[in-house]
Amino acid sequence: MAIYRSIKRSEQGSSMAWTAIFLATVLMPLMLFVIDGSRLLYVRGRLQTAADAACEDAAWAAGDRPNYIDTGQTRLGNNWYVVGVAQNTFTRTLGESTRMAFTPLLSVTLDYANNQILCSATARVPVIFNAVGVAPQVNVQANTITAVRFR
Repeated sequence: MAIYRSIKRSEQGSSMAWTAIFLATVLMPLMLFVIDGSRLLYVRGRLQTAADAACEDAAWAAGDRPNYIDTGQTRLGNNWYVVGVAQNTFTRTLGESTRMAFTPLLSVTLDYANNQILCSATARVPVIFNAVGVAPQVNVQANTITAVRFR
C-alpha cells in the first residue's frame, strides 16, 4: 500500500505537463494554419471580385460603340485609358487591402483578335504560420476574361 501511494504522489500533476506539451506542439500550429487559411480564402474571394469588376469595367470602356452602331460588329477600340479604368475600379474595390495587409496587383491584356480583355490579379499575403520551407508571404491569384459586348 505504501508503494502505491508514493507512485501516485509522484505522478500528480503530470496531466498538466502533457496538456501543455500537446497545446504547444499540436494545437497551436493547427490554429495558426486555420487563421492563415481563412485569411487566404478571404483575400482570394475579394481579389476575384475586384478582378471581375475591373475586367467588366474595362470591357465596357474599351468597346468601339461607333463601329457597332455603324456596322453591327463588336470590336475593341483603341482606347488608351482602358487600363487606367481597370486599375481604378480594381483599387476602389479593394479598399481594405491596407487594413488586411496584402499587396494587390492587376495586369490587363487587350486581346484584339477575340475582342476580349484578360485580367490577372495577384496579391502577396503575409502569413503567420511560417513552417520550414514555407515563405513568409503567399501569392494568391485570380484570373478573369471578359468579352466586349453590346446590348
